[in-house]
Amino acid sequence: MPNMTNETSPYHIKNHDISESLKLEPVIRHFASQDHNLLLGVLKVSATGNVMDSGVYNNLEIESCLKKEVEKPFAICDLDLFKKDLQNAKLILIIGDNAGEVVFDKLLAEYLSQNYQVIYAVRGAAIINDAVMEDALKTGVNDYAQVISMGCETPGAVLNLCSQAFIDLFNQADMVISKGQGNFEALSDYQREIYFLLKAKCHHIAKALDVEVNDYVFKKNISNYK
Repeated sequence: MPNMTNETSPYHIKNHDISESLKLEPVIRHFASQDHNLLLGVLKVSATGNVMDSGVYNNLEIESCLKKEVEKPFAICDLDLFKKDLQNAKLILIIGDNAGEVVFDKLLAEYLSQNYQVIYAVRGAAIINDAVMEDALKTGVNDYAQVISMGCETPGAVLNLCSQAFIDLFNQADMVISKGQGNFEALSDYQREIYFLLKAKCHHIAKALDVEVNDYVFKKNISNYK
């Protein structure tokens, strides 16, 4: 009987990315702590986690790549606005993206959980390499955030395809942090305050953000996306 295991399937790529991210957790914690502003450090590490998207690097390549990426400044960084909004917040919703990024997001959730209730949302079913509940729990992010399903099976958080429970939470959260390009495309026109945390990996998104391709962005409410 032939071997039915496909090592290039999204399932195996996700497992590889999560495994490699967990091995690198001490390294990324070191990177985050190097910044004199720890909040900025964990935000940058969270954004940089997008390099785990492809699952094609070996450990040495990933570590070298991460160091290079973490050293890049944000092209747009609304950190002061974020700090101001944190003063009146109690509940923060983080909308996750790729499975390999969740370990990187865990540092952000850990930091925020010291003073806030944090909820981490994942896809309702496996779409390419997007994180689902099983993936998130493997990373330990649930030590710092309540992990929930959005109920949607799309590459981004398309709200009219999400569960009503998630939509209610999305609207009620004091602050929302949206990770990655897919969620940006799905949510950028939504009429509520959202912080978009991502790497602009294509010309279309870079143009919408008024940055260069491969720039990092932490931006509150972008209303001019087309």
